[in-house]
Amino acid sequence: MNKIAEDYEQKRKKGAKEQAAYEELLIAVREIRMGVSEGAAYEKFGKRTGVREYIRLSTFLTQNVKKGSTMLLQQLHEEAKEAEEMRMRNARKLCEEASTKLLLPMIMLLLVVMILIMFPAFSNVGV
Repeated sequence: MNKIAEDYEQKRKKGAKEQAAYEELLIAVREIRMGVSEGAAYEKFGKRTGVREYIRLSTFLTQNVKKGSTMLLQQLHEEAKEAEEMRMRNARKLCEEASTKLLLPMIMLLLVVMILIMFPAFSNVGV
């Protein structure tokens, strides 16, 4: 976490955009440097963000600090897979919503094209 925070700090100094999650991570790393226990800093990080995924991350890290969990890497891999699946579901949902919103304009364009084709045909029939 320290390396991630340092990289973010360097990017911010170069003019990169501020990102809330990295700012919270930076606060947690600074708390650890000031003497707050790692577990407490991770718990505060999760509570400050309020995002389910970050709360779970802080829980995993706190458990690892307290109990020395050997399953941390596996838990993080599973969480990453779940997050990727959730992003894919959200993307599909947005795609479906976009296609539904485009349906009416497509029907209107079809009607315009049909009128453009039918008008000359009917006007020549009367001649």
